[in-house]
Amino acid sequence: MFPEQLNTNTLLVHLTSQQLLELMSKTFAVELEKVLPYVLSAVKSSINEQKLYTRKEAAEKLNVSLTTLHNWKVQGILVPMQSGRKCLYTAEQLDTFLNGRTDELPY
Repeated sequence: MFPEQLNTNTLLVHLTSQQLLELMSKTFAVELEKVLPYVLSAVKSSINEQKLYTRKEAAEKLNVSLTTLHNWKVQGILVPMQSGRKCLYTAEQLDTFLNGRTDELPY
């Protein structure tokens, strides 16, 4: 990299596309580390306030089979949160789905 001073406000730096990509990736990672704890905290508190349903409970509440629930997941109709291999549905998700407002589903 060979910076050339153009004036007091502008600095011209020659970078390859690979160098630019690395610089952007490092910058993004640093900024993400700053905000990630706040985001995770907000998500965890939001999840803790909601009733969560397992696949079996969700299927019972919706009066459908586990196969139908799986098919909806694959088709993007009703997508659960994933916790490892466990699929969980929020009460809000199921209520919205039951009320026919699928365009408002919180994923």
